[in-house]
Amino acid sequence: MTRTRKHQIRRSASFLLGLAAVAALGSNASAGVNIHAHRAVYDLKLERSSEGSNVSGADGRMVLELTGSACEGWSTSFRRVMELRPTEGETQLFDNQVASWEAGDGTSLQLDDKQFINNRLETETKLKADMNSGKGGKGVIDEPKAEDFNLPSGVLFPMAHQKHIMEAAEHGETRDVSILYDGANGSKLYKVISFIGKRKEPGADANADKALKALPSWPLSVTFYEYDPTQATTNPLFVTGCGVGPGGPFIPAALVNFFRPSGLNASVANAFIAGVPGGAQCVGLAQQVLGLYGLNANCDPTTLTNCVPFSDMDANYSNGSSVYHGLTTNLRKRFGGHTEFLASYTWSHSIDDSTDLQSPLAPQDSFFPSAERSNSLFDQRHRFVFSGVYQTGRISGDGFASKLLSNWTFAPIIEVASGRPFNIITGNPDNFQFSPSTGRPNVVNPGTPPNPCGPTVTSTFSPTGFFQEPCFAVFAFGGTPTLQALDGNLARNAGVKPWTIFNDLRVSRRLYFGERVNLELIADMFNIANRFNVADVNQIWTNAGQPTASYDPRQFQFAMKVNW
Repeated sequence: MTRTRKHQIRRSASFLLGLAAVAALGSNASAGVNIHAHRAVYDLKLERSSEGSNVSGADGRMVLELTGSACEGWSTSFRRVMELRPTEGETQLFDNQVASWEAGDGTSLQLDDKQFINNRLETETKLKADMNSGKGGKGVIDEPKAEDFNLPSGVLFPMAHQKHIMEAAEHGETRDVSILYDGANGSKLYKVISFIGKRKEPGADANADKALKALPSWPLSVTFYEYDPTQATTNPLFVTGCGVGPGGPFIPAALVNFFRPSGLNASVANAFIAGVPGGAQCVGLAQQVLGLYGLNANCDPTTLTNCVPFSDMDANYSNGSSVYHGLTTNLRKRFGGHTEFLASYTWSHSIDDSTDLQSPLAPQDSFFPSAERSNSLFDQRHRFVFSGVYQTGRISGDGFASKLLSNWTFAPIIEVASGRPFNIITGNPDNFQFSPSTGRPNVVNPGTPPNPCGPTVTSTFSPTGFFQEPCFAVFAFGGTPTLQALDGNLARNAGVKPWTIFNDLRVSRRLYFGERVNLELIADMFNIANRFNVADVNQIWTNAGQPTASYDPRQFQFAMKVNW
């Protein structure tokens, strides 16, 4: 997961627990950084929503308050209240309340995070973490599930990290890489890469708050990556500088359009030349790397001569192909005037290379859409339905038995259907097309060792019984990457959900009151056997096929109908 935040540091700017906060530096570098207590209030309103989002409106308020000092520690109170109005259904009120305390020397952090929905407490997280200088640290999560975890040496808590960034800006540094623990996601750590722009003199920002115009400022862009020490030196997205290492030259991915084959990103290159020490040399190295791989190395970012004006983009085409084969048989039989049944069986096979233009249904690799041809998501190979109706009619005679057994109707229905396919995905943008909802795993042989991106896992949906995530890091140890080298070799929609069986019954009785008026009493019973029928499953490769939703359990429905 990657999160990017852009801020304006003015002997001022700060982020804490994911929010922009205001802080102030001392009057000079030797005095160090002093963070001031403050309170910030934000009004929130939905600007727009995407088609199909089922959200018609949302608004709320967010409040952040920072109190304390470097001596007594920093207390942070955060609350965000949002009213969400869906296009269908009831309005929901979301209330997130966070209270935290961090020691002034950055050695201890305590946090209590509560999530309310419609004024009802849904989740609460309580934790405490401590750092021992130079020796790492430990953390304890009390709720929702008790957990002990270790923190590696060098980890910074939010206020300590904020102070660290501000000191870096004050000392003229342009880039910083730190490991952050903020407690926002349990024991998860983040690798935080910060780019600090050129210092702006007081008054340079006309839109700044009056109290801040007298202070210098620094533009700041911050990106958060999930921290994994096994990938810290091999993930291309972590490369923020330029140089030549044991594996050859390295440059930031953004400088060459994030792995797209269109050459130098002129806008980023100009920013490097103008605002990054050694930026011109970095751009020159990028041109060498592009030339090495046969890409456009003739772009002059200062004049835009020979530059590709836009980055490559995935085009959405409204074309696709599908094939449907089907066979349907029906058998209807009526026995006299009381009994009738209908049995039907359908065999079908639906094949396509695209289901819809929604982004979760996009190709795994836009350069190779032909690799998507497979069974459709709505392919259902077998479906059998049996239904019947038995009516007792009027039983002859005038006795009690005749009246009790007359005018009953029994109507059972049984449906047996095979499961529909589902797409097994990794949930990560393994092939750098930035579409984690479409990347698929590799089918590997038994005994395949883990790769730097993760373990080999067993799965009943793998032809060999084993899956492994495609991994860019393997090329750090040799080999030549190709466009398809990071595409999973598992076919699209390779998983199949379990069969479903539904058995329902209607029982009704008609009571006559004269010739023109009658009353019908109806009882409907759904899923009589109370069978667990799977409606949806987990698509992630490590838990593929695990049920996540089911159809309704046994239900009863009663009705009364008057006819005249």
